[in-house]
Amino acid sequence: MRIRAAALNYRDQGVIKGAYGYTKFPVIPLSDGAGEVAAIGPGVTQFKPGDRVASTFFVNWTGGRIPPNASHNSLGGMVDGVLAEFAVLNETGAIKIPDLMAIENEVARVRGEIERFTGRLRFLANRVDLATIQAEVSQKPKKAPGGFWDFNRTIARIQAAFLNTVRELLAVAEGLVAFGAAVLPLVLLGALGWGLVRRSLRRADRAA
Repeated sequence: MRIRAAALNYRDQGVIKGAYGYTKFPVIPLSDGAGEVAAIGPGVTQFKPGDRVASTFFVNWTGGRIPPNASHNSLGGMVDGVLAEFAVLNETGAIKIPDLMAIENEVARVRGEIERFTGRLRFLANRVDLATIQAEVSQKPKKAPGGFWDFNRTIARIQAAFLNTVRELLAVAEGLVAFGAAVLPLVLLGALGWGLVRRSLRRADRAA
C-alpha cells in the first residue's frame, strides 16, 4: 500500500512511550492511513493495484466478537504501522475507500471551520472566566461610607451573575457546534447515498 495520508492519534504517543505493555520495539507507529494498492501478493482477491484503500486498526479482525488476542494484532503496536511511504498489510488489514469519499476534502474543510469557531468560543469562555474571577475578587466585604448599601459591591455581584450567564451560553453553543461537527459527515454521506439509490431506481425504470 502506498501511503498518501496518515493520522496521528493520542494512542500513538502512548505506543512510543510503552504505555500499553504490548508494543514491540522497534516498531513503525501510526494505525490510521490511506492510499492506494501498489502491488498484491499471491492469493489476494479483494484488491487490485490502484484501488484506494484505508488501513484497519486490527489487521485480522473483520467482524463478530473481538478476539482475546486483538491487541497483539493492532496496527502500529505489535504490527508495523503506516508512518512510511509504503506499508505491507494483510488482505484483512485494509478496506476499500468508496468513490464517494472524494468529498472528504470538503468535509475536512467544513470540520476545520467548525473547529476554528469552537476554538473561538473556548477563547471567549476563558476571557469570561477571567473576568468572573476579577469580579468575585472585587466582592470582598467593604464598609459602606455613610450607609448600609454598598453600591460597588452590588454592581460587582450583578457583573458576576451576568458573566456566569454568558459563560453558560458559550458552553451550550460549544456543545451544539461539537454535535454539528460529529453529525455533518453522516448527513453528507447519507444524502449522497440516497442520491445514488434514486439514480439507480431511475435507471431501472428506464430499462423497464
